[in-house]
Amino acid sequence: MLTALRTRGRALAAARPSRPSRSSPAALVTSQSWLQSAGVQRAVLSTSPFSSPTGQNSEFPASEFDGRSRLWAGLALAAAAMTFVVSETAADAKEPAEEKEDPKEIAKHINEQKEEVKAAAKQNETKKRTLRKRKTSVRDGNMVVSTAAVRGDRAYMEDTSYVSSCKRFAAVYDGHGGSAVSQYLRNQLFSMISPELAQLDQQILAENKEANNVAAKSSRRQKVEAVLRDAVRKLDQEVIAKNEWKFQGSTAVGVLLFDDVLYSLNVGDSRAVLCRGGNTVELTRDHKPNDPQERARIESLGGRVQWYGYVDAQGDPIEPYGAYRVNGNLAVARAIGDRDSRPFVIGEAEIRQYDIEYDKDEFIVIASDGLWDVFTSSEVVEFVQDVMSGEVGGREAWSSGGHSDTRVPIFEWSQQYTSDRSMIKAARRRRKVQIANYLVQEALFRGTSDNVSVVVVWLR
Repeated sequence: MLTALRTRGRALAAARPSRPSRSSPAALVTSQSWLQSAGVQRAVLSTSPFSSPTGQNSEFPASEFDGRSRLWAGLALAAAAMTFVVSETAADAKEPAEEKEDPKEIAKHINEQKEEVKAAAKQNETKKRTLRKRKTSVRDGNMVVSTAAVRGDRAYMEDTSYVSSCKRFAAVYDGHGGSAVSQYLRNQLFSMISPELAQLDQQILAENKEANNVAAKSSRRQKVEAVLRDAVRKLDQEVIAKNEWKFQGSTAVGVLLFDDVLYSLNVGDSRAVLCRGGNTVELTRDHKPNDPQERARIESLGGRVQWYGYVDAQGDPIEPYGAYRVNGNLAVARAIGDRDSRPFVIGEAEIRQYDIEYDKDEFIVIASDGLWDVFTSSEVVEFVQDVMSGEVGGREAWSSGGHSDTRVPIFEWSQQYTSDRSMIKAARRRRKVQIANYLVQEALFRGTSDNVSVVVVWLR
């Protein structure tokens, strides 16, 4: 029996024709002809492969129905599946082609898309104009601000500084006779002016186009200046009213960025400078007793301005080895508080306005006189520029007793940054964040003995 099956298998192999492509309609015909010539038409195609092998239509006896017979049944099923594929392909081929769209409809659709793009661009430009207009709003704050302070050789730290959360207002307060007044100003000044600034900001948004005309801008400038001046005057009155602060006072220097205008506020000898196009712009005037305006005012009231310190052979003062003082007491002509020195020392704020030039203005340095005693305004600007360009580093080794030009440490750059450009950008940002600390350490190295507080506001 085994010999007979082998003989039949050889006959089937010899009779099998070459297979055409499955996608050809001749596939089904060829498969059926081959099955018929092989003698399995009645045995397989008329019954299920899972039916009894002893059915009436079976050509093979039950004893001869083995694995090979199941093979032929599988071939038949494959042929049936092939028939389904061929019929589906033919049906797809007979589907009617899609109707061509009307050229007018296509042109109309394209024009509609163009109009949508134009409308979106117009809306985006409107948003940009609004952002430009509100670039210095008290609610925006995407700038980098660096702060640092050190007690120096003084027994107590009497300086304080403040930066608003929106980063549009920054100030330094240099106290004397104690730190109570400087701390009070730090806690009160911005909270006093912020509600009125927010109201003006809402007014700008409501006016929209009208907000940009010359008259409206001039009116807002006057209002902002009045807000700052009135706030300082009110705080000065509150400090003077406190008996426990009779012999205490503080300077105040601040910068406000609002409605594309930079406002500087100053009472005393702290200072703010601006780097504009690489040049130095002094935003404030030091209220020193020997300042011509201040000296004339003090002497007109019957006060005295005298030098206390070293003099040369001709009797001229040797700066910075001494200071000019009002009636032999304070070394400032203006301060908030100092009730015992009135009316010669006043708490009137000097306000200045500067149009912001976004393509030129780089940074603002606000600091107490501990920095300005050993730096000129131009030297501070040059020092910051040199640090940012990498020509010098920050003096970070001071606290350990050493002194060296320490570059900003670069660590794990290969894992944190994927390109040289991003690495350089990150290094520059780190220097911006640390620049106030570099200034403080440099001031100590140059020999300042006073408290030093520094705030650097980066405008770009």
